[in-house]
Amino acid sequence: MKAKNLSRAENPDQTQRDFVNILISRAEGIYDLAERSDLWQTG
Repeated sequence: MKAKNLSRAENPDQTQRDFVNILISRAEGIYDLAERSDLWQTG
């Protein structure tokens, strides 16, 4: 949500663009981990 809001800002500076990219990358990484069934095997 924060990345979306920052990416919509008018004239974001380079630091804001970098931060948005980091947030998106981390969110994608967390999603990928959550989707790995081998991590959630029980028994």
